[in-house]
Amino acid sequence: MLFLRERAVADPDEDVRETALLGLATHWPHHPGTLSFLMERAATDPDEDLRLRLVEVVARGWPGHPETLPWLRRLTDHDPDGDVRAGMVLIVAGTWRDDPAVQPLVHRWATDADPDVREAAVRALATNWRKDPQTLPLIRERAVADADADVRETALRVLAGWWRDDPGTLPLVQDRAATDPDEEVREAAVRALATNWPDEPTTAALLRRRAAEDPDDYVRLAATQALRVILPGGPAPASANPHRTTTASTDRS
Repeated sequence: MLFLRERAVADPDEDVRETALLGLATHWPHHPGTLSFLMERAATDPDEDLRLRLVEVVARGWPGHPETLPWLRRLTDHDPDGDVRAGMVLIVAGTWRDDPAVQPLVHRWATDADPDVREAAVRALATNWRKDPQTLPLIRERAVADADADVRETALRVLAGWWRDDPGTLPLVQDRAATDPDEEVREAAVRALATNWPDEPTTAALLRRRAAEDPDDYVRLAATQALRVILPGGPAPASANPHRTTTASTDRS
C-alpha cells in the first residue's frame, strides 16, 4: 500500500499514477487514509483527465460519505480546467440528483463564467430535472441569451429533443434559425426544424428563406437538404461546399 501511494504521487506518467490510485481504491477502500488520499490527488494531480477520473471513483465508491458531496461541490467551483469542472457538474447531478441542495447548485453553474460548465449544467438539468418547473425557463434563456454559441446550440438541441411539444419551443427554434448570430447555431436550428416539425406549415417557408437568404453556405445547404426531404421535388441544393472543414467546425464561437 505504501508503495502504491508513493507511485500515485511521484511517478511522472499519468497512467502509472492512475493504476496506483485505482489499486488503492479497489483493494483498500476501507482503510482510514484511502478516501482522503484520493480526494487530495483529485484536487492536485497535474493531469486533467486523471483528476476527473478520480472524482468519478470517489463519487461511485463513497457517495454516502458525509464529506464526499461538500468536497466535490468545492472542487467543481475551483478546479482550474473548464472541461474537468464540466465533467464534475455531470457527476454531481447524476449521483446526487435527489439531494435537495444539488439542483440549486446546478442552476448556479448554468450561469458560471466558464461556458463548458454552463453547457454541462444545461445537459444536467434536462437529464435530471426535466419536469421541474424551473428547468424549461432556464434552458430557454440559455438558448437565446448565452454569450457562447456552443451553450446556445446545446440548449436549443435539448429543447427540440425534450420539449418538442411545448408551445414555446417551435417559435424559439424558428427564431434561432433566422436570427442567431452564429451560423452553427442557425444550422442546428434548421436541422431541428426539419427533424421535429417536418409537417408544421411554417417549417417549409422558413427553410426556403434560409436556403435563399442565409449568409452562410452551410446553413443554406442544410436548409436545402431539409427541403428535399420534407418536400419531394423540392429545389436542388444551393451552391455550397458539402462538408464543413475542421477549421470551420471548431473555430466557430
